[in-house]
Amino acid sequence: MRKNDFLYLKTEKMINNGFCLARYNGKIVLVNKCLPEEEVLAKIVKVRRDYIEAEAIEIIESSKYRIEPKCKYFGLCGGCKLQDILYEKQLEIKKEFVNDDFIRIGINLKRKLSQNMLKNILLKMEKKLSLMRDKPGLN
Repeated sequence: MRKNDFLYLKTEKMINNGFCLARYNGKIVLVNKCLPEEEVLAKIVKVRRDYIEAEAIEIIESSKYRIEPKCKYFGLCGGCKLQDILYEKQLEIKKEFVNDDFIRIGINLKRKLSQNMLKNILLKMEKKLSLMRDKPGLN
């Protein structure tokens, strides 16, 4: 497999930075511009020793969680990579992000994040993003 080759992939789950995890012949593929549980045609962007980075160029079978983004700047400012996902699924994915990050640093959360804890985290993120939207050049 080389840069600019094409792969047909079935994405599994979303990981940080807006990438979805997929596998091709046993190798991990991080796919940008797609959602979990989608079949995509992807173009290889980088080939690493342990994994491949790719970008979805065509969604063959769309995820049941895909929705139309509400923000007109979605995909342009880089502030949010999850607006094209059903809100309930966004919450689930964000919980997984936080739990995975804690596990990565050796802390296993015994309890799941409560809805209130997650809403407070999201509120802080949304306030930060609203400041970004007010910057010149994004209007």
